[in-house]
Amino acid sequence: MNKAKMCNRLAKSLAQFAALAKMYNFEHPIVKEKSKASYKEVCNFLKENNQSIVLAKSADMLLINGEKMDPENKLIMKFIESFISLDIGSIEIEFDISQEEFDAFMHLICRTEHITGADKVKNFLSERKIEHLTARTATFQLVQENENIVKKGDFVKVAELPPEIMERFSRDFADGTVSLKLKTADKDYKAAAHNSTFLAELVFNQLKGKDASEDLEKILWTVADYLINEIDTFKKEEMNREVLEDIRVKLLLMWQDRPEKEKITQDVEKTYAIINSSLQLKGLIAIYSKHKKELTTIVSRIKKILKNIPTDSRLYKKTLNDLIKIGPVSIDEATFK
Repeated sequence: MNKAKMCNRLAKSLAQFAALAKMYNFEHPIVKEKSKASYKEVCNFLKENNQSIVLAKSADMLLINGEKMDPENKLIMKFIESFISLDIGSIEIEFDISQEEFDAFMHLICRTEHITGADKVKNFLSERKIEHLTARTATFQLVQENENIVKKGDFVKVAELPPEIMERFSRDFADGTVSLKLKTADKDYKAAAHNSTFLAELVFNQLKGKDASEDLEKILWTVADYLINEIDTFKKEEMNREVLEDIRVKLLLMWQDRPEKEKITQDVEKTYAIINSSLQLKGLIAIYSKHKKELTTIVSRIKKILKNIPTDSRLYKKTLNDLIKIGPVSIDEATFK
């Protein structure tokens, strides 16, 4: 059975379970029996595909491991509506999920807990010590020839971006000069710089045949460096945070069939944890500049972040220069080693 059919079969099983649970309740014998059957379907899917299950939102669609679910099936459509109403970007069902953890997932889908939003979902999972479900805020943007990428209010058809723009951006990306070029770039170049699908493919292609760990960190920081540099408002921080998270999700899906996926996943998560903390840097620098009386506290927080950032990155060097310019104390690179 091909991947698309397997994903739709899984969606159908989950949708049937959700429909029965809403019609009766989770303690009803029929629902309990269906719970066991759907859990078995999930376990079989994990075993047969040797990959976790990612349910992700894309506009008003549901993707399972990148496959679009059939909206013509009324039960699946109801399941899609229930998932979208959770107001999260994606949720990952991981290997070794227990029956109890699976039932907790279905309680979320059926809204028996009346939980909405990624933070509340994450709290729900944490409070119940659920280890094999991971909720994330990023959404998928399914890119096809007739679909648009939306960023900062601009509608740009990705397929219609001039090839020379994509080639020029790819060269600048490899040279580490995107951050400088963006200052005077045109609309198409900026669209390429914020297109998570294009960026994920660019990272994926650049890593072919290379050592995944060090090269992955370096290339991910190339993206993070210019996106963090752009941040000048909280809104822009949130927008660029979503772009970075979306790249992360897409990359993991691209690597899902590779034998080294587990190691790559660990490397990606480690680098992204550092990148996410670094998104605060501009805000901390601004606070430090305005309120020097808080010097010790703010510099301590900045120092903690900088310890994990590659010392040859533009972000690292720019942050040090900003601190030195602001003063009033001398801050040199040795301070942060």
